Amino acid sequence: IWAPEGRQIWAKIDEATRLEATIKQLETQRSAATKRVEAQEAQVAKVDARIEAADTMLGNSQTEVSAAQQRLQAAIEVRAALAAELHDAQHSDMAGTLRSQLEPGAPCPVCEQPVTELPAAKGEPATSQVEAALAAAERSLVDAEKTLKTATERAAKAGAAASAAAAERKAVVKELATSGKQLAAAVADVAGAKKQLGDICRAGSPGE
Repeated sequence: IWAPEGRQIWAKIDEATRLEATIKQLETQRSAATKRVEAQEAQVAKVDARIEAADTMLGNSQTEVSAAQQRLQAAIEVRAALAAELHDAQHSDMAGTLRSQLEPGAPCPVCEQPVTELPAAKGEPATSQVEAALAAAERSLVDAEKTLKTATERAAKAGAAASAAAAERKAVVKELATSGKQLAAAVADVAGAKKQLGDICRAGSPGE
């Protein structure tokens, strides 16, 4: 039969041994939590880089969209001006053709009234040149519309990428906060277990 002092010593030894095993387990948990935090911090840094790249791409795309809109507006104005110029040239052609058919005293082929005076001759109209310029303006307008569409699609993709990266960052930061709390708890648990072991052993190891 063990004396009370002997039973107390063995109880302390058992408790110290149990605490040493617990400390090893807690240190393993602490190490895992540390690695998890480090990995999540690295992931946050990667996501931050992606967000920065996406924001830059979005800014560039928005600049492209603005430039494409201005180009499109300019093409529309050029086409309108050339269309008006073509209209005037066609009317000039018609007037020139009509003048060649008029004779003083003869009836006008349009209004059938006697012609008293021939209309003033106008310069040679440039209908064909204006038509060619208008066709070129139409092509420029189509190109500007395509450019605007491409730039708009690129801006939309950049915006989506930026939004997705921001959402991912939010999720990772949330996970990191949870892991940080787990790590803090693991550190506290290890410290608490070591204190208990120290209180039991006073000095030296449980074997001693």
